[in-house]
Amino acid sequence: MVAKLLPKVKDHCLPTELIPKSDINGSELILGARGPQFLEGKRYFEEHQKWNKFMADHRSEKILFLEMGVGRMTPMFIQEPFWKMTQYLKNSFYININPKDAMTNRMIHDRSLLIGDDINEVLKEVSAKIKEKDND
Repeated sequence: MVAKLLPKVKDHCLPTELIPKSDINGSELILGARGPQFLEGKRYFEEHQKWNKFMADHRSEKILFLEMGVGRMTPMFIQEPFWKMTQYLKNSFYININPKDAMTNRMIHDRSLLIGDDINEVLKEVSAKIKEKDND
């Protein structure tokens, strides 16, 4: 399909009538799932309202943003919002556990912990420490 459409691109645009449509509902097909429209249905907005209420109710409390295994394909959905909230909520802290992409924004490096190890092993170690503490 791409090979047929590519020669028809003019000035970096594909004519609207050539944009492929879904056989199911006629909506425009998008390449990959990187746009916010991919997630934004009724349920998304309901959950987003709950999240916003929670954050408003607890913004002055200590908040931990824990990111585990999120890759670099869609940072705008989890990673970048976590970074922004950590930057603006002064009682917050950000932890990123990722064996390949443990990173943070330079604006919050002093309130970030990066763990570049296997998530399963990290959680086993945390669990063992909790059990050890409970037995003391």
